[in-house]
Amino acid sequence: MPVHDSHTELQSAPSAEPNQKGSHLAETATRAAEGLETSAPRKSGLIPWLKRIGLVGFLFFFIKGLVWLGIFFWAGTCAFQG
Repeated sequence: MPVHDSHTELQSAPSAEPNQKGSHLAETATRAAEGLETSAPRKSGLIPWLKRIGLVGFLFFFIKGLVWLGIFFWAGTCAFQG
């Protein structure tokens, strides 16, 4: 009677599970080659939107701060000239 090691059988058997990373990549490559899937999968729309808003908000307050520094500098130079 031959001894079967179930661990080696599981490793050598091809996976029929479609959720594994390797089979998904192979399926995506096959679809792209056939022309069925031409666009890249979209990321969640929320994260890039929040990053854009964060950058715009940072730039707005940075420029606003520089303007106020300029106003106080101008007011200080005018006050001490007279």
